[in-house]
Amino acid sequence: MNYHIRVRACALILEEDRVLLIEFEDENGLHYNLPAGEWSPGNR
Repeated sequence: MNYHIRVRACALILEEDRVLLIEFEDENGLHYNLPAGEWSPGNR
């Protein structure tokens, strides 16, 4: 079996009683996620 490994960094950003979330929509509907980025081989 072959697995694809994804390297990802994300942040939990709190201010008082609030959390920063990113809102996005795709073919599966509306989603919320933590701010993040992905590293790909060859990128620095």
